[in-house]
Parts: sequence; structure tokens; C-alpha cells
Amino acid sequence: MSTADRGTEFILRPLTAGQRWPRLGASQLSQISKPFFSSDQTSVAVTNTMTQTAPESLKYSVSRRELSVTFADSDPAQLGAELLRVLSPSAEVQGHGPGQETLQSGKSQVHVTDIQAVGHYAVQLTFDDGHSSGLYTWAYLAHLVANKDRLWNEYLEKLANAGASRDPHTDIVRVIS
Repeated sequence: MSTADRGTEFILRPLTAGQRWPRLGASQLSQISKPFFSSDQTSVAVTNTMTQTAPESLKYSVSRRELSVTFADSDPAQLGAELLRVLSPSAEVQGHGPGQETLQSGKSQVHVTDIQAVGHYAVQLTFDDGHSSGLYTWAYLAHLVANKDRLWNEYLEKLANAGASRDPHTDIVRVIS
């Protein structure tokens, strides 16, 4: 993937095979030049029974805190940094099985500070709150794109039921009479 610098944005696009994706930090996000799969890679295995085509491009806007994901034959879809953080596929967030999820609150202002390729099947996002353990496979990104509205509404409902807030500076107190 090559990048086209757009000020506070970067765009990942196919390059020639064999190029590496160097590690860059937050101060270099607008200068990123990272391939995440070779141009001859058209489909990657993500589980034993399913394959997901790699996205044609990933575009992260620092100013909007959004990752734009474009899969073949579809329009770009925007995934907010907060959504990506609170629905991280990490064990820290998802747990090790059903019912072990940890509700993430206070993440409304979270930023992505680094993006790393993981083989030919995923990217790893690092957030400014230090979270970096989730691997966003192409299949998981496709799932988020296809279900983002439902997943977001479910997240907001869980926050409300827990008396928690998206705002990192708000503590919600429930008065029980």
C-alpha cells in the first residue's frame, strides 16, 4: 500500500509486492507510507471456513477520528475511532468467551495513534489511551462496516443500562430510592 498525504489524513493503496510496512507513531500519522498487503493478494484466509477479501483502501482522518474502509464493489464506510476502540476484538474488551465482555466507557475522545499491518489478514490499531491488543482482521472490519449502526446502538444501550458515559470526564451517579 502506498499513501497519499492529505494533511491530517492518510490513504493506503496497493503497491508492488514485497514492500514493508514500517512502524510509525502518532507524530508521523500524516506522513505514513505503509503497505499492508501485496498487490497480488486478492483474498486472505481469516478462519478455517471463511475468507474475506482485503479492503482496497483504508483511509484514516486524524481530524475526524475516522477510519474509512473500502471493500471491492462498495462505497467507503466510515468507522469512528470510538466505535473501533469500544468494539476492539481484543480479549481485554471481548473477554475469552460469551458473557465475559468488558463495557468500555469514557472513550468519546479517543484517537488512533498507530496502525500496523499484521501479515496479510489484519491491522493492529493503537489508541491514545494505550490500548493496542486487538487485531482487526479483514473479516472483523467487514462485520463492523455491515453492522455499525446496530452495534453502535447496542453499545449506547449497554452504557445507559450500566449508568456509564461516553464522556471521559463524566461520572454518572444513580440515585436509588
